[in-house]
Amino acid sequence: MAKQTFYFPHDGNARNDDRIIAVRLEHGMEGYGVYFAILERLLESSSFMSVKDYNIIAFDLRVSAGLIKKIVENFGLFKFTEDGESFYSDSFNDRMKPLENVREQRRLAGKKSAEKRAKKNDHSTTAQRPLTKNSTEESRVNKEKEIIKEKVILLNGEEKSISERLIPFLTEMLSDTISIERLCMNNHLKPDILKDFIKQFFVLRSNENNQEIQVINDAQSYFSRWLTCELEKKNKEIKMNHEQTQKTGTAAGFKQFR
Repeated sequence: MAKQTFYFPHDGNARNDDRIIAVRLEHGMEGYGVYFAILERLLESSSFMSVKDYNIIAFDLRVSAGLIKKIVENFGLFKFTEDGESFYSDSFNDRMKPLENVREQRRLAGKKSAEKRAKKNDHSTTAQRPLTKNSTEESRVNKEKEIIKEKVILLNGEEKSISERLIPFLTEMLSDTISIERLCMNNHLKPDILKDFIKQFFVLRSNENNQEIQVINDAQSYFSRWLTCELEKKNKEIKMNHEQTQKTGTAAGFKQFR
């Protein structure tokens, strides 16, 4: 499937904005280009924000982290979140409201589609056999618990089911290149490995009560904590296996010596 491409308005005289003139005076057209490249990165993020990791941004844009820091902090072009971990642009967010509305409409459409399929499946089951009063109540309870699922393929080739209600969140997280880059760098993972972890997370959530995930921020927050725990467990397993191998090797050495 081709990756969706979105666009954002660009004023024809943006170069004459006082703040942009200040950027051009100090950094020339390189600074001008870096500013708009940062806006493109914001567009790729589901929240139109970027983590304040200047090294990652500099690596992406092939410029110095010092230049990124100056463009972001010195000209009043961006603001920071209360925790100081991310930055955004008020004017850019205003321009992106139509796109945000489109994203929300697609999310709601996906949710309605899932509900429609669930109702259709329930009606199909009902038509196949007459229901007594007790079986009707049982069907109602089962319907409330029912999770319509779609398939996803993991790296090891396994085919797993994911709740259709969670599919929009899965799709958005897999396409959020900025978050992918940040998580890969922070956890020393390759992108394909990280994306596999994301799929595994949603597979697990599909088998549990997933109603606590209502917005993309919920999914991102829960996944981040889950990933940390999973990596800690894997590191402990690797350490234990390494220690066991060393003990086995030492014991074999003593036996051979004797």
